[in-house]
Amino acid sequence: MLKNYERAKNLMNGGRLVKNAVHGGKWINDTEYHYKKYPIGENEYKHFEINTLTGEKKEVEELPKSKDCSYSPDGKYQVIAKDNNLFLKNLENEQLKQITFDGKENYSYGTICGTCEPIKHLFNKTETCAGVLWNKESNKLITYILDDRDVKDLYVVQNVTRDKENPRPILHKVKYSLPGDEEIIKAHLYIYDLEKDKLIPVDFPALPVNFIPPISDGCMKAAWTNNGKEIYFTAMNRYFNEAKLVLADPETGKTRILLEEKTDTFFFYDSYGQSDGGIDYNFTNYVFSDKPYFIWQSQKSGYNHLYLHDKNSGKEICQLTSGEFEAVSLAKVNEETGEIFFTARGLDIFSDPYYQTLCKVDVTGKNFEILAKEDGFHRTDLSPDGKRFIDIVSKIDMPPVAKIIETESKKEIIFETADITELLKAGYVIPKRFSYLNEDGIRLYGIIVLPPDIGEKAPLIDYIYGGVQCPNVPKEFTWEAEKECMGSLQSYAQFGIIGIILDGVGTPQRGKAFHDVSYKNLGGAAGLKDHVYILDKLAEDYPQIDTDKVGIWGVSGGGYATFRAMCLYPDTYKVGVSYSGNHNERTYCTAWVERYNGEYDEKMYDDQQNSLLAKNLKGKLFIAHGDIDDNVNVCNTLGVVDALIQNNKDFDMMIVPNTFHDMCRTDYMIRKKWDYFVKNLLGQEPPKEFEM
Repeated sequence: MLKNYERAKNLMNGGRLVKNAVHGGKWINDTEYHYKKYPIGENEYKHFEINTLTGEKKEVEELPKSKDCSYSPDGKYQVIAKDNNLFLKNLENEQLKQITFDGKENYSYGTICGTCEPIKHLFNKTETCAGVLWNKESNKLITYILDDRDVKDLYVVQNVTRDKENPRPILHKVKYSLPGDEEIIKAHLYIYDLEKDKLIPVDFPALPVNFIPPISDGCMKAAWTNNGKEIYFTAMNRYFNEAKLVLADPETGKTRILLEEKTDTFFFYDSYGQSDGGIDYNFTNYVFSDKPYFIWQSQKSGYNHLYLHDKNSGKEICQLTSGEFEAVSLAKVNEETGEIFFTARGLDIFSDPYYQTLCKVDVTGKNFEILAKEDGFHRTDLSPDGKRFIDIVSKIDMPPVAKIIETESKKEIIFETADITELLKAGYVIPKRFSYLNEDGIRLYGIIVLPPDIGEKAPLIDYIYGGVQCPNVPKEFTWEAEKECMGSLQSYAQFGIIGIILDGVGTPQRGKAFHDVSYKNLGGAAGLKDHVYILDKLAEDYPQIDTDKVGIWGVSGGGYATFRAMCLYPDTYKVGVSYSGNHNERTYCTAWVERYNGEYDEKMYDDQQNSLLAKNLKGKLFIAHGDIDDNVNVCNTLGVVDALIQNNKDFDMMIVPNTFHDMCRTDYMIRKKWDYFVKNLLGQEPPKEFEM
C-alpha cells in the first residue's frame, strides 16, 4: 500500500506533468496574446506571447500582476479603506486625502463583511482592497457603505493561540445574519466625484449583501456604461425572487428602474460570479451608451435567455436568444455593429448539455451563430475588438487544444496541444463519461474513474457536493484542483477504489425547472436520491463495482450531503467522510440559504436538519471541521455530533485547530481521508503517518 500512497501523492499536483497546456492567458491588444505553460522537459512555467494573426510565438517575461480594483485606470490614484472610511492616495506624491467622513464601526466604507471570511484574512494577515469601481476616465468611482449595525454577532473561538504569555482561547466575532433573522447585512451605494470632491449617495434603497459586497475585487454588481455617463446595477431582494435593473445618474445619484421581474421561486442571475457574468460585472445584462436599448437576461421561457428592451419605456423589443439552452454570460456587446457575443450551454450540437461555447447574435435577434462547434467544453477569450478569440477546447477524456479562431472567417490556428505523456506515466486514469435516465426519465451526467489494475470486484466512492448553486462534475480535462484531482478520485484509483461524480436534479445550467427542484428542498442535497438510483445502473454496466462496499465523501455542502446519505440510505453507503458540513441550514448564512428556502418556515428547516437523522446511522462515519471556520461555523458539526452521542452512535471525529473552511485541502486532512477509506472500504492497514 505504501507504493500506492506514493503514486497518489505524485498525482496531487499534476500540473507540472501536463506539458504545453495554456494557463492564465491575457490579451495585450487586439492581436497579441500572452499566456504561460509548462514546456516539454520543463518543470517551471514559461511565458509566451503569440501574434494571433500569424501564429508566431516567442518566449517573454512574465506580465506585471494586475492591480486590484482600488487603483484608478490611469495609475494616478489608489483608494484605501481604513478607520471605517475611504482615503484617496495620490501615487505621484504619496499624499492621502480623506474622502468619506461618517464611517464608523459596523457602518464602514468599502470593507468586507462577516461572510467574506474576515477572520481568515486577519489570521493570515492578508489585506483586502477597498471596494470601488472606477470609470474609464479615472475621475469618478462607485463605492458603498456596509451597514451591519443591527446584524447579530456570530462567534468563533480560536482555541490554540500558541501565545506562551496568554494561552487563553481568543473569542472572535463577526456580523453574520442567519435565516429568519430580522436584520441582514446591507450596502448603500455612493458615487465620488474627484474633480468636485463630492460624495453623492445613490438614491436607491440599500442592497442586501450576497456573501460579498456589491463592489469588490473580482466581483462587481454595478457597471459604468461605455461612455461613462450612466451607472447601472441589478438589485435583488433578500429572497432573490425580485430583480430590478436600475439606472443611476453619476452627477446627481438619481435613479430610475428600467425593468423589474419577479418569480415564485428564486432567480439565479448573479450566480456568485461562477457561471454568469465576468469579473467586470456579475450579471448578464447590459445598458447601451448612445442607443435607447438595454439587454436583460431572463428565465421566463424556462431557460436563461437574452432580451432586448427599450431604454425609455422598458418594453421588450425582441428576444435575442431562444431554445432549450442557456445563454450564460455576455462576452462583448459591439454597440456600433450591433453584434452581441455571449457564452452558452446546452446547445444540441454537443454530446453533453454542460458543454459551453462562444456564440454571436445581432441586436435584431437574427443571425444567431455558434462560433466554436467542436464537441467539448470551450474556454474562450474574445479579443478586445471582437475579431478573433482564443478557444481552449477539451473534454474530461480529451486533453486541451488551444486555438485562435477568427469570428468571421472561422479560420483556425492551433497554437498549443497539451501533452499528457508524463501524467499517464505517473498513473493518471482517463475518466469515462456516463449518462443515465433517473426515475423520472431525466438524463443525468457523470464520470467514473476505474483503478488501473482493477480486479473482479472493487469498492466505490461517490464524491458528492450537495450544494445547489453549481454543478460538480468536471467537463474539461482535469488534472489539478485544490491539491487533489476530481475530489480525490485519482488518488483512490491508485488504491484500487472506483470513483464517481454525478450531477443530480436541482443544480443550475439545465434550465429553470431543473434547478427549481431545489426550492424549499435543500434537504434533497442536489439530487441525492439520483445518486442512489444511478449506482444500481452503474453496477449493471460495471460489474466490478462491489455494491456492498460503497463510500461517499464531500466538503461543505458535500459534508452535509454525505451525512444525509449515510443516514437516509444506510444500506447503500457504508463509509462516509464529512468535512466542514453546513448540517443545520438554520445556522448557515442568510444569503445562501434564503435564496432557496424563501421566507422562514420552522418545519422546513427541521426537515433539512441533519441532527434529526442521526438515529439512522449504521456505517462508519468520519466527521471533521476546522475550529475557526468563519464560513460554516463549527456549531454545524458539533450539532450533529451531539445528536450522534444522544443516539449512542459510534463515529470518528476531528476538530482541527486554527483551520478554516478550506480544511480539506491541508495535507494532514487529505491523508486522514485516504486512511479512512483504505481501512474501512478496502479493509487494509494504511501506511502509518504517511508523509505528504
